[in-house]
Amino acid sequence: MNKQKKNLMQRLKRLQALIDAETDTTFRDALNREKTECLEQIMELATQQTSPLQLQSSTQEQTIPTPPTTTETLTQPTQQPTTTEVITQNAPTIPTAIAEKYVTFHNDVNSVSLGRLSALEANLLFAIFNKLKDKEDELLVFEAEDIRAMIGSRTKVSLENLSKIVEKFWKNIRAANFWVLYERAKENIVLFRRFRINYHDTKKTQVKSIEIQVNTPHFGYLLNHLHGNFTSFELLEFQNISGKYTKTLYRLLKQWKSVGVPPKKDWREFRELMGVSLNVPAINVEHVVLRPAVQELQKLPHFENLCYEKIKTKGMGNRITHIQFYFEPITKTSKDREQVKRDIRTIAWEIRSKKAVKLIKQSMEQLKQSKQDKDMQEVVGMAFYKPQDPSVILVVDAFQPAQEGYEILVKYYKNGKEFQARSAVLADKETFLTAMAKGGYQIVNSQTPKMQQKPQQTPQPKEVKVELQTDQNGFKTFQGLVRPNQSDQPQALNPNNGLTEYIGRNIYMSNNGVPAVLKIKDIYFIENGYIRVDVQDIDKPHKILNPFILNNVKYFKSWFKKYME
Repeated sequence: MNKQKKNLMQRLKRLQALIDAETDTTFRDALNREKTECLEQIMELATQQTSPLQLQSSTQEQTIPTPPTTTETLTQPTQQPTTTEVITQNAPTIPTAIAEKYVTFHNDVNSVSLGRLSALEANLLFAIFNKLKDKEDELLVFEAEDIRAMIGSRTKVSLENLSKIVEKFWKNIRAANFWVLYERAKENIVLFRRFRINYHDTKKTQVKSIEIQVNTPHFGYLLNHLHGNFTSFELLEFQNISGKYTKTLYRLLKQWKSVGVPPKKDWREFRELMGVSLNVPAINVEHVVLRPAVQELQKLPHFENLCYEKIKTKGMGNRITHIQFYFEPITKTSKDREQVKRDIRTIAWEIRSKKAVKLIKQSMEQLKQSKQDKDMQEVVGMAFYKPQDPSVILVVDAFQPAQEGYEILVKYYKNGKEFQARSAVLADKETFLTAMAKGGYQIVNSQTPKMQQKPQQTPQPKEVKVELQTDQNGFKTFQGLVRPNQSDQPQALNPNNGLTEYIGRNIYMSNNGVPAVLKIKDIYFIENGYIRVDVQDIDKPHKILNPFILNNVKYFKSWFKKYME
């Protein structure tokens, strides 16, 4: 009788907390009726305590356990206390419509990763929480039909499939990291002290019932004596939500229903709570998890304006470090609700505006870069000369993107032969042409001396170690590079030596695992019988590539055969 009185007092406090938080007048009236009923039962118990006969009778009824059926267990053998009370689902200790309506649990549950649970398993877990609420360490028995109802009234499953759901549910609950609730310890302690599955058949394919008892010494506080620091939501609403990620997000946000702005969550911790592997790219988390879950929750009235913001911390590169959610909190007056709606809509609009502005900027930068690349491509092949020395022709040979613009390679020719090469980093085409004009150069055209035709085989100086310095025109000069003697000049190929047929052919190589198609532009004989092969990247024609130096014709042919198509 004292235990019943204690349970009624706890129920009275819980009802008062729900009454204080409830804004709907219909539900509040129902809660008040339950409160009145609870007070009447307390008064009735106080009257019964004056009768020793009634007290003895009541005590005898409580100590008679309902014998469970013979079953098979999935859990490790655990010795149960002799005072453990077995209560069937059809005869709960406190039958109340309000208790069936809401599921309430300690906020610590939201710190445990339950992401392995499927949507139906999540329905089953929180329905069990609802039944175990304020039952201390009592053992509850749920029949097959009760389990069906707890996984969702709309769900129709056979006994075989129901058995699979229950078994997988228990497997995932055992693997849940409830040890995170202990700040300075890790221990393999499961949520339920007892979880027994009974079957109709010996092959254990058709579930008959389950017996559940919370592990009270460790986790009883999660479901008992909840007067504060708890999460509460309507069980039926939770069961009607589709998708495991949506259910998890719903539960995490419900903890802050009276605030509307939860503290920003660490991105790694959020992914773990949602059951998303850290190996999944952030863009996939966005499209597969976040967006569908938010869109589903936005169908609910209090999450109509739900929005979120991914936060990147300064100094952490382009990596997401936190996530922040905003939604409409529960308020007491219609005026407050309207104000909150306006505030949340403003926040959502600002978030969408930031995303739109970012996308526009990225698009504009891409267009600008594309235009600059196209303009620079027009510069390649342009020739310049100085009126005071028209015999020297400067030709733009190639360019490649650099950190501060483009690195431009120019080559100098005299009497049709290259004698010098320089490079400079300039912002764009206009900056390059301005620098050339300031240096006294003019573009070669029909009214100016024509540049002698560039030979098919572009000679290059002997390879030496050089250092780059910048001259007065802003060009980097290769110090230590001198005009080679005529004897060191590459010799043109003789059409009869058989190597001219390789010019224009393709070879296939890889650089750090990245395949590339190279086209042979020119082949030369250089000193000591060596052969130099100039190549061009087919996919990146403006990229500057070093030539290949081969020992002799035989070695060249073997080399080509190795890398030919």
